Amino acid sequence: LVKFTDDQINVVSKAFMGLTVSCARCHDHKFDPISQADFYAWFGVMASGRPAMVRVDVPAKAEGDTRRQMAILRKKIGRAMIDRWLATGESLGERLLHPSEPLAKAIEQGEKNELLWPLTLMGKPEKFAERWQKLNPAAPQLATHPGVAAAQHWRFGAGDDTNQWFSSPASRTRRLPAGELVISDREDRVIASVLPAGVYSHSDSTKDIGVLHSGRIQLDRKYDLWLRIAGDSNAMARYSVQSYPRDGTVYPVERLSGGQWRWRKFPLDYWQGDRIHFELTTAADQALLAVGAADRSWFGIRDAVLAEHDAKSAPAQSDEVVAMLAKELTDVPTTREQLAAAFQRAAANALRSLRDGQINDAQAVFLDQLLRQDLLPNATQELPAVAETLAEYRRLEASLPVPQRAPGILETTGFNQPLYERGDHRQPRDPVPRRFLEAIDAAPYETKLSGRRELAEDLLRADNPLTARVMVNHVWHHLFGRGIVSTPDNFGRLGQPPSHPELLDYLAFNFRRDGWSLKQLVREMVLTQTWRRSGEPSPAALAADPDDVYLSHYPVRRLEAEAIRDAILSVSGQLEREARFGPPVAGSVPRRSVYVRVKRNDLDPFLTQFDAPVPASSVGVRDDTNVPGQSLTLLNDPFIIRSAEAWAGRFARDFAGSELVRTLFHQALGRQPTREESTAALAFMADMQAKQQTVATKLSDLQNSLDQVRTNVASLESAARQRVLASRLTPGGKPASVLPQPAAAWDFSKDLADQVGGLAGTAFGGAKLSDGQLVLDGQGSFIASAALPFALRAKTLEAWVKLDGLDQQGGGVMTVQTLGGDVFDAIVFGEQERRHWIAGSDNFNRTKALAGPAEQAAQQELIHVAVTYADDGTVTFYRNGKPHGKSYRLGPPIHFAAGQAQVLFGNRHGIPSGSKLLQGRIARARLYNRALSEAEVAASCTNDPNFVSAEAQWAALTPEEQGRMQDGRRTIERLEHEMKERTATRGLSSPAANLAHALFNLKEFIYIR
Repeated sequence: LVKFTDDQINVVSKAFMGLTVSCARCHDHKFDPISQADFYAWFGVMASGRPAMVRVDVPAKAEGDTRRQMAILRKKIGRAMIDRWLATGESLGERLLHPSEPLAKAIEQGEKNELLWPLTLMGKPEKFAERWQKLNPAAPQLATHPGVAAAQHWRFGAGDDTNQWFSSPASRTRRLPAGELVISDREDRVIASVLPAGVYSHSDSTKDIGVLHSGRIQLDRKYDLWLRIAGDSNAMARYSVQSYPRDGTVYPVERLSGGQWRWRKFPLDYWQGDRIHFELTTAADQALLAVGAADRSWFGIRDAVLAEHDAKSAPAQSDEVVAMLAKELTDVPTTREQLAAAFQRAAANALRSLRDGQINDAQAVFLDQLLRQDLLPNATQELPAVAETLAEYRRLEASLPVPQRAPGILETTGFNQPLYERGDHRQPRDPVPRRFLEAIDAAPYETKLSGRRELAEDLLRADNPLTARVMVNHVWHHLFGRGIVSTPDNFGRLGQPPSHPELLDYLAFNFRRDGWSLKQLVREMVLTQTWRRSGEPSPAALAADPDDVYLSHYPVRRLEAEAIRDAILSVSGQLEREARFGPPVAGSVPRRSVYVRVKRNDLDPFLTQFDAPVPASSVGVRDDTNVPGQSLTLLNDPFIIRSAEAWAGRFARDFAGSELVRTLFHQALGRQPTREESTAALAFMADMQAKQQTVATKLSDLQNSLDQVRTNVASLESAARQRVLASRLTPGGKPASVLPQPAAAWDFSKDLADQVGGLAGTAFGGAKLSDGQLVLDGQGSFIASAALPFALRAKTLEAWVKLDGLDQQGGGVMTVQTLGGDVFDAIVFGEQERRHWIAGSDNFNRTKALAGPAEQAAQQELIHVAVTYADDGTVTFYRNGKPHGKSYRLGPPIHFAAGQAQVLFGNRHGIPSGSKLLQGRIARARLYNRALSEAEVAASCTNDPNFVSAEAQWAALTPEEQGRMQDGRRTIERLEHEMKERTATRGLSSPAANLAHALFNLKEFIYIR
């Protein structure tokens, strides 16, 4: 069974009905009247909906008028552009024969999937004729499918195949005819593309929601899925097995960029026997994978083919270009003039067809390719005739809002899940109709949709005795710390009986009567005498009701983990009160705990210490522990220390003595201190003041001694350094540089190859060299080296990089990875926390937050970043030659075998996708097969010719000087250790901060009474 669907059943049944329906997945429930068929009835309901992003804001009433005006303007702009293209079409052949410098370079570097590839190959006549003869006969066939036997073929440009697929209510996805023109959102371009017939998400705007799902497909044998798709800005194409919403090695996701048409093959042989569906979405509309998605994105699809599995590769898009040219030629062209003339005739015919509304798909693709190569006039400044209309269109398009999205469910068609004998998917029995629990109503749902609405209505039906009582009990538990039923998520036979059944019935009746109003329910509870009872029980109450089951007094209970953290942030003045929405943040960010990121394998340690639940299942009652780790956290956690300092800093300048004590007590506890507490607090601050003065005097003496010893050691180092530099002087009197030597080095002002060993570098996705730097667009471009001929364990990675934006998340600057990308070490930006550097690794196995400052300058200038991996596993990060944040050690370094690893630039690891990719420029980079020292990193950063290593300095000392050096270093180590111990006894920075810290550690601060 699909685990997350099982989780849905578990959460809904426990949260709203207090029943453990998921316990019946393998057999009838052992204790409650829940059959195995009940579980599979609910399974069909849950699995009939698919995880999706849904629009949660309501479009403005005027939006429809805006889109209608845009359609009128789009046609007007299109007519003007077609007229201009027809008027200038005669010059196409001449431009191809006498190309401009950029066009000549494009022809020289043309690839197989580009328009200019036939011209590129014309420079190799013997290859051209052979290739032409192979392609030409297949060209008509390639226009409709990838040359495979189709078990099923969906054609989105014609017929009703599109009606067999599903879209969300807010999606603007629709079928468009061939020749539709899309207005560019770039200021310097008028038309973005000429579309062949298909389904598209961006006919009006690339801000629009785009979602397209297929129906369910049972893989009864080994298949491949072929999609002919185009898209940009990380639109996604994927197949989903049993509606599983994540990606992974066996769940590939194709992220679309560049807008070029291509066939994409998805092998499905691994999933034979399973049930899948296909999905196409814009970047922000893919459930769970839309993290950090851009506001603008689009996709288009022309064909989807399900074919029997084979090893056939996808045809090149240039095949359609050849089909267009072949119609204009009677034989294989032998000269560039013949080919250029064919281009011109094909373009003229396509433009006339476009004008007359008779254009076909191949012609539309051909014109689109011409447009992309700037072979049709398209620059805004060259087309003043459309300037006014274009400006009005763009004003209207800019007025369309970016939709607000939230995780939700996409309705498709409902299906009845077969009952699995003993929960074994290999033993399916008859399908179970979707319905409610048979103990209440066994009638099947008659809807063709999932049945989620009907299930929701059944949860609220009058003869359902559970939902109202369970919800009332949840609220009572939240307010009083214990439910009327002390097992809130189990009202079955294994749960506890209610302590006050009549009260539960009374509150449930009123809850229904008041329209299920939680506000009214809370009001009714907190106005009761029970809520207003004292937390101090009488002797009689303690004797009769020691566990407070019968509400003889208000229960004393600890705040929840999130409330403790929020209280500390609020009291200390650090809480960001204005930020009320947005993406999840790290626990170090001073926002409310509801915004702290929840990741099951990387939970916030502070919240975990105070019993925040593991998000693996629904939790009706949180654990409530009282363990030493909690006290140690309140004493020593850096978050607590920082907060105490910040809190004291707010008031210490304006208040002193008794007034400061009263202010801090009132802030923390909501009351004034008693006379005894005030006296004790003043004595505590006086004692801390005296202790700090004593420690300060001793620290001053130690510091003076330490300065003297350091001066002596520095004098020895300076003398040794001068001796080394003098020994390096060449006969001409110039020093010879001795910088650390890399095992591989890249200088992108030259080429992509390693400058040391000549390792070849391959560019992918449009990565290019420009102005002496490697330019990466963050949309699919990166560089991969050949396999490293040497092994790596201890190592250093360094690069000089400039970022195009500081809010990108998870892009890799430089990576060493196994050839498959499963294991890697990398310099990564913004992955765990925005604007922060980390030493990235597979599953964060060798990664820890550096606690360094956020990046501020990398968008304006080249900066030097480096990370060293020592033999003992210590990882140290450097920025501009200086240590950045804190070093750490999580385990031994990874061994990369010779011939089994490579270097990447611009891609964090593996298959390039989404946030793995870097947007920016890299000037040069180096890889060392050892961990450089701090001095070596600084020397490499500045390229200092006078660098002298520690080893060279030591060798230049006499034996007597070496002894003095060793004594001095041991003395420095001893004095530094003593200063550290003395500093620890001083406490926080001021008596007020120490008092603030003490108040955080009062039980009253974290308990309610």
